[in-house]
Amino acid sequence: MIVGIDLGTTHSLIAIPNEEGGATLVPNVFGDFLTPSVVSLDCDDSVLVGQPAHDRLITHPDRSISCFKRDMGTDRKYRLDIGRIFRPEELSALILKSLKADAEHFLGQAVEEAVISVPAYFSDAQRKATRVAGELAGLRVSRLINEPSAAALAYGLHKNMDEATFLVFDLGGGTFDVSILEMFDGVMEVRATAGNNRLGGEDFLEIILRDFHEQLANQGVELSNLHLQDLSRLRALAEFSKIKLSNESAVETPVVIGNREVILAYNRPRFEEQSRRLMRLLRDPLERAIKDARLPVDELSDVVLVGGATRMPMIPTFAAHIFRRFPKSDINPDQAIALGTAIQAGLKMKHKAYRERVMTDVAPYTLGIQVCDFLTPNDVDKRVFSPIIDRNTPVPVSRTETYSTMYLGQDQVKISVYQGESRSVNKNLFLGEILMPVPKNMDEPEPIEVRFSYNVDGILEVEAKSLSSGEMRSLVVEKSPGTLSKEQIKKSLRDLEALKIHPRDQVVNRTLLSRGERMFEQCIGKDRKRVNEAISRYRAALASQDSGLIDQIRKEVIRVFDEIDAFKPI
Repeated sequence: MIVGIDLGTTHSLIAIPNEEGGATLVPNVFGDFLTPSVVSLDCDDSVLVGQPAHDRLITHPDRSISCFKRDMGTDRKYRLDIGRIFRPEELSALILKSLKADAEHFLGQAVEEAVISVPAYFSDAQRKATRVAGELAGLRVSRLINEPSAAALAYGLHKNMDEATFLVFDLGGGTFDVSILEMFDGVMEVRATAGNNRLGGEDFLEIILRDFHEQLANQGVELSNLHLQDLSRLRALAEFSKIKLSNESAVETPVVIGNREVILAYNRPRFEEQSRRLMRLLRDPLERAIKDARLPVDELSDVVLVGGATRMPMIPTFAAHIFRRFPKSDINPDQAIALGTAIQAGLKMKHKAYRERVMTDVAPYTLGIQVCDFLTPNDVDKRVFSPIIDRNTPVPVSRTETYSTMYLGQDQVKISVYQGESRSVNKNLFLGEILMPVPKNMDEPEPIEVRFSYNVDGILEVEAKSLSSGEMRSLVVEKSPGTLSKEQIKKSLRDLEALKIHPRDQVVNRTLLSRGERMFEQCIGKDRKRVNEAISRYRAALASQDSGLIDQIRKEVIRVFDEIDAFKPI
């Protein structure tokens, strides 16, 4: 069985291909499809993943972390409390492990292989880091699929026999992607893709948070004196307000800051006004993708919205204004990508319910080498980027360019490989280099042929050949800056295996306690007293080890919490 996973910035999901040629979402231990992409260390240093970790973002912000997907492919390290340090791949692996356990419980069999979605504009390093996360979670990653392509599969475009062209607008928690896909003769071809890996729902959340900080300052609250828990509580309130403003025009909520209750108010017109800069940032990738696809807007068959952040009313309004039509959001925008990854898994398995289809993809970034530009005989610019494979070139692809040595008698060349769009290599991403000996040609510069081959899994192979001697050197870009070496992966596997992870049958109990702890901090007065009494009753029931009593008290405690909880999901 191959499963499909949407490894998201704020939430993650897992799905499986079904007998009807579609996909089935897998529920987690709480019966929900969305698992928060949050990791926390409990008081005994055991690991909590998902909803209990999400609640602890407020009560134990120093031992909890979220939004680490944005740092995939970098050397950033996260410190949880004082003793534990994690890389983004390791935190992502813990999320994947949790999803894997849910699927194994649902299927009643082991899960060893997965298709995992990545933002279309993820770099080479970020894609490799995602594969490493899968390996650390005990999964063989058979395919990385771009999120907009997965969404297109979920919408059934792979079954559409007519010619059609679709634009997928994917705004998730941490990234923004836009892809233009064309369907013809059973082939789904990605025409162009663009995006921004640092733009998503979290950035809109920051706008509300900044406004709340200003409101507190105006009410005489000294921001510099706020504790980490206060800041986490404000962030939770901002998240709650953003969700609520998707259905209401205004929100007014009390919040306890340093034992003082204050009222924070916000409304949709203010939100949209303060979000103008972000909306302009959304426009740039859209225009670039349309230009690269060489496609007039009125020739699009449909515009599809995916990603939880597209629930904000300003997003479909923005898309309708640009494309002069109402965008589609028939499938739950949080679920579309996970469903598409499972359909790709079905195609990968050659499941009989899935008719054979071909999906092509494109290189998201331009790939090339560093060259010298002779401005004058005495003035040389040595940091010029020479593209070999342009962005949005269909993959797999192989391209060749011929260069020459700089001066007569040169006996070695260094071929430095870069990824990016800038003319200066200083602004692009260095991927690796080849040092190659060449014949000392004293009569004329030595010609060097450079071939780039790029496949659908994002693996780049570079070959350099001296045309006079026939000598060759090659480089396979398997390791990128910020990704783990094989030795580091082995060490991470040992470290993760040594971690204590709450058994699946205990997660529900720990989650309810985490929720109670979070509510105790948020409430004051009678509500705080009721929460405390409910926690005490539940802990006593757990101590009794009487499953019947535990189930009874759990239902009563949930009812109390639901009555009080101002942050209950809408």
